[in-house]
Amino acid sequence: MGDSARFVLKGIEGMLQTEVKYFSMVRQDGERMYICLGKRALFLLDFEPPFQEQYYYAWITQVIIDAENLLLFQVDFAEGRPSLILESFEREKLCEELAICWKADFMFRKWTWQTFALKRGLCDVVKRERTASEFTTPPDKMQRMEMKGYMMFADEAFRADPPGPDGQPTGCYRLTGRDTELKFIVEKPQAVAQLGRREKDLLRLAAERVARGMSADSEMMVLRSEQYHKRMNLMGDLASFACWTVHLRTPQMDVGVIATRRKYIPPVGDQYQDIFVVQTDDVETRESPEQFMQGLERQVDTLSPLVRVPFYDDTITRIKADALLYDEDSFSWFQVLRPLPPPRPPPHLGSPPRPPTTHTHHTLLLSRLRHPASTCRHALPLSPRPGPRVVVCPLPVCRRRRGSSRATRTPRAPSTRASPTCCSARARCPCPPPDSSSPPPLLPFSPLHAVLSAWWHGTPLPAPCRPTST
Repeated sequence: MGDSARFVLKGIEGMLQTEVKYFSMVRQDGERMYICLGKRALFLLDFEPPFQEQYYYAWITQVIIDAENLLLFQVDFAEGRPSLILESFEREKLCEELAICWKADFMFRKWTWQTFALKRGLCDVVKRERTASEFTTPPDKMQRMEMKGYMMFADEAFRADPPGPDGQPTGCYRLTGRDTELKFIVEKPQAVAQLGRREKDLLRLAAERVARGMSADSEMMVLRSEQYHKRMNLMGDLASFACWTVHLRTPQMDVGVIATRRKYIPPVGDQYQDIFVVQTDDVETRESPEQFMQGLERQVDTLSPLVRVPFYDDTITRIKADALLYDEDSFSWFQVLRPLPPPRPPPHLGSPPRPPTTHTHHTLLLSRLRHPASTCRHALPLSPRPGPRVVVCPLPVCRRRRGSSRATRTPRAPSTRASPTCCSARARCPCPPPDSSSPPPLLPFSPLHAVLSAWWHGTPLPAPCRPTST
């Protein structure tokens, strides 16, 4: 659970007036809401419009996990109460947390231990929705491999190793009759805030570390280490994918690694997860390095999550956007993928805000929004105070005085002609002529600036501005 999810948890506990052990987003009849697991009962909660229902653990008789739908599960209650049919994008984890809470409540009431009635079957739904099985069915002569919530397609000649001591698959596959080995490694999710600015370098180092760990030979050469672009999205996943491929060759074997980073995992969007697909083979069995990596690239192209989450949590996204907790990459990703939620009203409400007093970059931006001085969007304000405005054109030719070799800024009043010109007749401002019916001038696109200006005015985010060529 990320930091933003903890903020939402505190708000949920304040609304329910009880301690909440776990919460997750679910859907009931297409409506999104939160399911919250407390000490004595589970709650269904929604913020807009306000909605709240309570179900005691003592009422639960069994939980059915649908065998055909990866999202559906049913909670049956005693004494003739209607069953609760929900869809969860993290169903397995939710059912585990529900079993823990139910057992703790049963021991508190009965002072004895009892197993939780959890089984697989078919839920009592009137109409079953069609699933995208045609996109998750392997093509001819290929098989489907699953590992910790992810799947990919590989050659049907690979055979899986026996399960590990915990009964879970190991993710190791071997080719029949050859020494070729394929490994499917899925790391634990981590917080996006931990990545920092050297994200691409960290992914490259992780891929090279895994490749070097596959061979005990001290002599090796790097034939390929470059960024790779994943070419398929079978499930329509909203998350971001970044890949790095590494090909090492030793005197005995070839080692190929493609590290894939799935970032902004929905519905919260504040976590990432690394997946490594590793293939090893003898050097003598391959004619060229390109042929060795082609099969590995085709497998990584089909890498997809088992469950598709088609939305982001608007509540958590709004909290982080209002608090400016997103970095530049996160702002750009959420703004391009889908518009950020409407910002909350400014704190001053009805009274007009006071003009800013500091000459920072954001202050000049907000001051220009409140007091536009010119229809030219290339004019920069020199003073944030209201009243007559003095602007200066930022074009390079305008920063030189005529007959002077020293680059200085010359204050120049805004032009009122239909086609405004700059200091030199050879340089013409690319902005269109002023028009009273035209919308206000657009801002140069920057996610941080867009959120600041929208919060200041309580308006939707402005559209990006891309200057035209002169």
